[in-house]
Amino acid sequence: MTSRIFTIILMCVTGAIGAQTSSPASGETPDPCILLSKVDVAVTVGTPVKEGVSRLLNKTVTNCRFAGAHGGELAILVRRTPSAEWVSEQTGRMSDGSLLGTYREVPQIGDRSFLYHMHGKGGVLCVYGADYYLQISLYRLGEDSRTAAVLRKLAGIAMARLRPQAPAATAPPDERLRLATAPPHQR
Repeated sequence: MTSRIFTIILMCVTGAIGAQTSSPASGETPDPCILLSKVDVAVTVGTPVKEGVSRLLNKTVTNCRFAGAHGGELAILVRRTPSAEWVSEQTGRMSDGSLLGTYREVPQIGDRSFLYHMHGKGGVLCVYGADYYLQISLYRLGEDSRTAAVLRKLAGIAMARLRPQAPAATAPPDERLRLATAPPHQR
């Protein structure tokens, strides 16, 4: 069964390693072991994990693996998206499904995201946004009924850390603060 999770992971990243001839966005891809910590994973999954170990680090694709008990693991892969065409091709493939199952689109994570749930074994969440492709795979770690929620939460943490933070002077004003402090006649 372990080979099935790796097959699914490879399906999510078809082209992630093979598309090296495309020109990636500027800059290097960050180490995903920095995007998610051991504490982030353990608290969200609800079970202890070991420190993340980087397995693949190059300018385009990086990944990190957090090992848990009984062969369980959480893996995160990050890749700079080479082009809008690549993203369109990949999201189209996920929308159409695959031989091993169907991805369902899930809202509110990145620009587009897709979940593949392997009932009883884990799942894979593929997220496109912030000029990155982010994939988080959960295999035999934590409660299966929480797989989708765990993947969504961890993807949200990682995406927030991937997005550049605007300096305070250039950040847009917080509208909630403006409304709360405006004089009564302007509310």
